[in-house]
Amino acid sequence: MNDLTLQKARAYEAEHGAAISPAERPAYHLTPYVGWLNDPNGFSYYKGKYHQFYQYNPYDVRWAPMHWGHAVSTDLLHWEYLPCALAPDSPADNGPRRFSGSATEMDDGKQLLMYTSVVAEKQPNGEMRDIQTQSIAIGDGLDYEKPACNPVLTQKDLPEGFSRFDFRDPKIWREADGTYSAVTVCRAEDCSVAAALFQSKDGFDWHFVTVLERCNNQYGKMWECPDFFPLDGKQVLMLGPMEMLPKGEFHNGHNVIAFIGSYDNTDIFHKTMEVKRLLHPIAAFEIPEVFDVSLGSANRRECDIKHCKARILCMCQEVFQHLKVYVWVADDALFPHLFASRLKLGLDEAGDMSALF
Repeated sequence: MNDLTLQKARAYEAEHGAAISPAERPAYHLTPYVGWLNDPNGFSYYKGKYHQFYQYNPYDVRWAPMHWGHAVSTDLLHWEYLPCALAPDSPADNGPRRFSGSATEMDDGKQLLMYTSVVAEKQPNGEMRDIQTQSIAIGDGLDYEKPACNPVLTQKDLPEGFSRFDFRDPKIWREADGTYSAVTVCRAEDCSVAAALFQSKDGFDWHFVTVLERCNNQYGKMWECPDFFPLDGKQVLMLGPMEMLPKGEFHNGHNVIAFIGSYDNTDIFHKTMEVKRLLHPIAAFEIPEVFDVSLGSANRRECDIKHCKARILCMCQEVFQHLKVYVWVADDALFPHLFASRLKLGLDEAGDMSALF
């Protein structure tokens, strides 16, 4: 790591973040080390710690050219700030934005980050537009390098008719056979939105697999931050629609919803239930990020902790500039109950989470 842009951000946050005392921060929520925070990114378990990255502007308390902030925890209650992980510093992502992404562990023990890179490009009509692609960074949990192969996914990897202006938010995971999968959201030229699945053997060379689901202009104008995972014998496609119109149970413009069905080797996602709203319609909450709690393997997509399947859900409450963490426990119902925010966990004085399981 020798980029001047990243070094500048790290030097700035080291000076100004240290000036904020613990008494000035919330006790149970992760805040930016300094400056601005929005979407949670790369929520993962790596080298014995929970890693939480987040959209980050260290220089001001407003949205601006995005970096990735970084913090780690052993219990999801007490957080240690690490230096800024990513900055707008490479040819693939030197535009005004660096959008959401995710993380997993590679076979060699390195951590692989996959994120949306953005460059501004002048269009034939003279308008400047953001071109969105997917890039990767590889590191050791502290420092990350961006390989020369970036971006690893572009509009050329999408089916015909999909736009390069809205193609973002990759969620990456490892399959049982060791290969990599990632789901992204993308917009078609008719302005309808879709969730697309990609795969890779090594994390570097990616190819399109299938369109899992299309919006058909029914659920919002754009989708964000998708995830695709098994749960209680079903397959769940979870995402965050933007600017939905009031209909049925959807009364908030920005929602978190799930399509529930099955998925097999035919590469077709078969919906078996109507779309479900997952969270209460509070405008401040959006951008879900889920990963499976796993003791012993960061790559497993399912696990048991004291006989309870559990997942961790991180939500961005942007209005209050902090991240909330929920423990999501599967029960006999098809879709799990969002168990409790950390303000209501009933932890003991040591912050022990074991009582939850």
